[in-house]
Amino acid sequence: MAKKTMLIFLLLWAMMINTGFADLSDQLNQALEYKKASNFSQAEAIYQDIITNHSSTDYAVKAKIGLARMHKRTGRYSEAEALYNGVLASNAGLNDMMETQKHLAILYIATDRDQEAQAAVNKLKTDFSNHSRLPFALSGIARSYERYNRNEDAKDVYRTIKTNHPDSDFAFIAHNKLVSLGAETESNPAAQAIAEGLENKLPYNGAELPDVNETLGDINTLISNYSGYPYLPGVISRAAGSYYVKALRLKRNGQNNEAHEYYQKAGSIYDILVNEFPNSIDQQAMHTYYKLGENYRQLGMDQESINNYQKLADNYQGHPDVGYAYYNLGDWYHKLGMYQEAIDNYQMFVDNYPQHPDVWHVLAMIGRNYEKMEKAGLVSTSQAKSNIKSAYEQLVTNYPNCKAAKMASNWLKKNNSK
Repeated sequence: MAKKTMLIFLLLWAMMINTGFADLSDQLNQALEYKKASNFSQAEAIYQDIITNHSSTDYAVKAKIGLARMHKRTGRYSEAEALYNGVLASNAGLNDMMETQKHLAILYIATDRDQEAQAAVNKLKTDFSNHSRLPFALSGIARSYERYNRNEDAKDVYRTIKTNHPDSDFAFIAHNKLVSLGAETESNPAAQAIAEGLENKLPYNGAELPDVNETLGDINTLISNYSGYPYLPGVISRAAGSYYVKALRLKRNGQNNEAHEYYQKAGSIYDILVNEFPNSIDQQAMHTYYKLGENYRQLGMDQESINNYQKLADNYQGHPDVGYAYYNLGDWYHKLGMYQEAIDNYQMFVDNYPQHPDVWHVLAMIGRNYEKMEKAGLVSTSQAKSNIKSAYEQLVTNYPNCKAAKMASNWLKKNNSK
């Protein structure tokens, strides 16, 4: 009977693949569902298919990580270790590499390989010292040490999070753990009680969240009464992150309007974070402002879109993920006929992101906006031509094969002859 069931599954799986049942992302999600239901053979079949038939994709890397985690869960430790080491030896993306290094350390902890576990943890700290999600990875390792009654090792990792990442979401959690493990005493019980109550109301698993005004009220109480509380940035970030994660889940389910609503809620909390703690760089805040800018742009709500792109430009200037804020601000101001503002933002893009593949297009737009300003009488002809010439010369020199190169070259020939 078991053989017949497996045969039916394999036939159905072949049909799904042949008929384009789902893209690779959907297949990974299906494997995860099988794994959650302890249907390990079905999950493994999907993972192996992706690894074998799509070996050069990021999905194959994620399939290897998923399969390795399943092998660890079912006691196939050597196979899990081989998969993890294979990913670490590849050209996988930074996020996948860090995730793999974390799970390799957890595998060593689970199998009592103390020296290898410590080496893996140290490598994680060193290789990903500037990664925004390192505190999250370290928190997972600390929990694993606790799970295997290695409390002294857990304390060491929690201390690392608290000391080296004081503004992260996980500093507050690390502090709580150190208190509960008897390593520290609570210095501010009143603030702790409010922050812990807020933490308990805001799950990260996509469950129902309280009205955002209730959350904002708790945060404002903390700021008003306990401004010196050291974990405030992390508490606020984690609160906003709950609404952000909810928005991501809704977006993945195709519920775009509901997702936008939760991005707005997350944004209202992140506004407090960036205003009260301007030196706290929060990746989720950046992504939220960008998504809000994009969503408002699609809705044709120009000022709301501009406001969110401007928050990116103002608070995260120079960060590699913020280039499109300047790009999109330039496009908005051009559309609104605010040509000098468009040029200013386009120039910020060119100056701060010279290696970006869209610089040629932005240089072309700078020239076009000066042409618009000349026609509108906002700048003299000589000033406009001087600035257009500068932009187009840079475009032709650095991007001779781009789509705008012929246009720029023709303009330069025409105007240099006069």
